[in-house]
Amino acid sequence: MTVTLVDHPWWPNDVVVEGPDRLDAMAAAHVAEVSGAPEMERFLFGQVPVVVFDEIFAGAGEDEIGPLFWLLHLSGYFGGRWLRGEIATAQPEALVLGVDNPPSEAAFLGTVAKAQARLDALGGSETGLLDVARDSLFDTPPAAEGEEPVRGLTDSFGYNV
Repeated sequence: MTVTLVDHPWWPNDVVVEGPDRLDAMAAAHVAEVSGAPEMERFLFGQVPVVVFDEIFAGAGEDEIGPLFWLLHLSGYFGGRWLRGEIATAQPEALVLGVDNPPSEAAFLGTVAKAQARLDALGGSETGLLDVARDSLFDTPPAAEGEEPVRGLTDSFGYNV
C-alpha cells in the first residue's frame, strides 16, 4: 500500500526525516485491522500518534526517531487542518478563523532548529530527549514541603500532549 499525501509543509532537515515507507506500512496495518472502509482521520489522528508514542516509549532506536517525528508532524499538521475545517462548519464566527498564519520554510526550520538545540542540550541523545519529553507529561513532586507539584502536560488539556 502506498499513501499519497497532498501538499503539506515540510522541508529537508536532519531532525524531522521523511519516512514514507513507515507511513505506508502503518496504513497497511491499519487497513488490515479495521472492518469496513478505512477513514483517514481515524488513521492519521488516532492510530499514527498512538503507534508512534508506543514505539518511542518502547525505546525506538536513534535511527528511527526522525521518521517518527515526521509521522507526528503529519498527524499534527493534517489534524490541525481538519480541526480548523470542523470549527469553520460548527462556528463560522469563531475568532480563530480570523487568524491566518500560513506555513513557511523559515518557520518550519525555526521549529526544527529549536528541536535540534534541545537534542544538542541533552548531549545529542535522542533517547535522553524522549525521556525528558515523557517525564514532562506527568506531575513531578513539589520542590519543597508545602508547595504544589509541578503540573505535567497531562494535567492540562489532553490535546496539548
